[in-house]
Order: sequence, then structure tokens, then C-alpha cells
Amino acid sequence: PYHGWTYRTDGRLTKTVGMKGIEDFKAKENSLKPIHVDIIDGFIFVNFSASSPRVGLREWAGGMFGRVEEITGGSSELEFVQRKTYSLDCNWKVFVDNYCDGGYHVPYAHGGLNSGIDFDTYKIERFDHWSMQSVSGAGQNKRLGDAAAYGFLYPNFMVNRYGPWMDTNTVIPIGPKKTRVIFDYFLRKDLCGDEEFIKKSMEESDVVQQEDEVLCAGVQAGLDSGAYEQGRYVPRFEGPMHCFHRLLYEDYTTTIHTVDVIS
Repeated sequence: PYHGWTYRTDGRLTKTVGMKGIEDFKAKENSLKPIHVDIIDGFIFVNFSASSPRVGLREWAGGMFGRVEEITGGSSELEFVQRKTYSLDCNWKVFVDNYCDGGYHVPYAHGGLNSGIDFDTYKIERFDHWSMQSVSGAGQNKRLGDAAAYGFLYPNFMVNRYGPWMDTNTVIPIGPKKTRVIFDYFLRKDLCGDEEFIKKSMEESDVVQQEDEVLCAGVQAGLDSGAYEQGRYVPRFEGPMHCFHRLLYEDYTTTIHTVDVIS
């Protein structure tokens, strides 16, 4: 629309303005760039890579979205409520590590959240490119409900389903020590008119995020101190974290090897 060029819905250029007689101009070479799109359970995923993905999204995500619904008792119609963005003073991998520690820090850092779950039922599952954490509710918190499921899809996407709520987290690196996390909140449609419940739920969620911000900032300070040495994994909890590290290592070493070969 900017200069009157016209494209078909498949992206092919069909009409130009002022290009008649231009040497070596071919409409078929100036079509819109194709992108890879897939839809899973209402989520639209877009891949801007020029080459085809090595693995299809459905294969990559496996059954993560279905597993979330299995744990939380089935699918309910949800409606978008609001988006919140958090800026953290840490590397993006620190935030993912915090998410993927299998609930290890929950009893000690999230008093409010911990009081609403039965931590003894906490369970972790690991798959090729995603992991799942789940826990039963303590029956005392309407927001958390009877069960919660926390799915992580490598490298930077989370789906959290609890009670009548679902929120998704997209982790975006801004700099070596800066991260932006986008939270999109969805609620069961029959509760979307309950403004008091929504307000209270958002406040409770915000408390958890602020607690995690403090933890992540502290970890980043430790990494920057010069005294940090890698520790040991705690298998009972940190399986999702190990899964994340394994995939990250594979990507980093493959990329480094490719650069070395090219150079």
C-alpha cells in the first residue's frame, strides 16, 4: 500500500508502479518473503528463518500442550485478560534456570504460592525439547485451583495453567544482563466479569514475579562476582534445568563449530 505495489495472498507480486522498463527487474524475484507458521492449541508460532526448520514445530513441542490440559483437568474456553511486561537485571538464561529448577526454591522464596499447593506432590517430566512441572493444589486458593502445570518449551517459552487461569511467558534477551519477560494472562470466560477476582489474582501473580526478580538479580550478581564456580545438579528437582542446559550446549557447540568451519 505504501507505493501501490500489489501482492497476492500467497505473497507473489502482481502489480508495480513506475517499474515498467526497469532493466533486470523480475516481479517473481520481488515477492514477499515466506515465513513458517504453525498453530497449536490456539497458539500461533512464526519462524522468520529463511531456511526450513530442521524439526517441525509439532514434533519439537511434542505433546506439551496436551499434557498441560491433562494435568489441569481438561480444556476450558479461555479469554485474554491482559499483558504485563517485566524487565529483569539478569541474563535471560538466569530467568529460565529459575523457572526450570523443579520448584526447588518455591518453599523458601514464595511463601504465598507455597501455601496454595501441596508441595509433596510436585512432579517433573523431561522430554526432547520441553519439560513439565506439575503439582496438586492445597484446595485453599481459587486462583491456583486443584492442580497446576508449568510447561517449558525450549528455548524461551512457558505455558502455565492453574485453576481457571493460564499465562504464557516469552523470555526476550535485551542485553548480556538485561531480560524482558512478557506475560500474557488468560482466564476462563465465565470469570472474566469478576473484576475483584481478576485484580486479586493479578496482585498474587505479581508478588511471585517480584520475588523471582530478586532471586534472578542475586544470581546475576553472583555470576559477576568472579567467585562463581559451577555446582552440582539436584536430580530430585533440577531435571528441567539440566534439559535446558543440554539443549543450550548442543546449540552453542554446533554454532561455534559451524563458525569455525566457515572461517
